[in-house]
Amino acid sequence: AIGAKNDLATVLLPDLIARGMTLQPNTVAVRLNAREKAITAVDCIDKHSGEKFTVKARYVILSAGAMGSPHLLLASGLPELNPGGHNVGRYLMRHVNAI
Repeated sequence: AIGAKNDLATVLLPDLIARGMTLQPNTVAVRLNAREKAITAVDCIDKHSGEKFTVKARYVILSAGAMGSPHLLLASGLPELNPGGHNVGRYLMRHVNAI
């Protein structure tokens, strides 16, 4: 291997982990928790054990994909923190293509 791969796992993660970031593999975020107009914690489930736990953080980055991000925002019921209001996920649609 020549180390030429440029993706998140090789470019950013080692530095972020060295700075204190915790990576939680095999974990599903199920709800965002807010306090004082900011997300302060995420309720999660371990995919292997089924254990439920909460991760508290100063910063939370939501990056669950085109389907997962709107789902998590809506499931969390945080209208006061939702600048898109009722538009979150509203125009999301599946575009079926055939060749």
